[in-house]
Amino acid sequence: MPAQAPAGAAGAVEELREDWGQTPMTRSYIHLHVGLDAAGLDLAALEPHYTSMAAWDDVTAEQNMVAISNPALLDPSLCPEGKLILHMYGAGNEPFGIWSDADAAGRPAYERLKEERARRLWEALET
Repeated sequence: MPAQAPAGAAGAVEELREDWGQTPMTRSYIHLHVGLDAAGLDLAALEPHYTSMAAWDDVTAEQNMVAISNPALLDPSLCPEGKLILHMYGAGNEPFGIWSDADAAGRPAYERLKEERARRLWEALET
């Protein structure tokens, strides 16, 4: 590794910073991690990744797209035999403001919001 950055590196880094500063921020993510009993499921018929869309007219709409990962299909050592682990998340379509408001309102409000907003993730799993 060189003792000094190559000539022009500082300018290139500054250019990147300017570009990054113009990139719009995504909205927040909501996650749900679940362990399931796989008894009776045909694991060979399952895929490691799914996408659930509530509607196709605006894929970036709030709580529209949910990504579902089933990593144990790729690496069975991740969970005991006969079990599944799933990771579901709203793909950058969760408004952060409602979470900061609920957090400021106290733990009970935050827990209620978690329950309410997670419903979409459970619905995605069921479809």
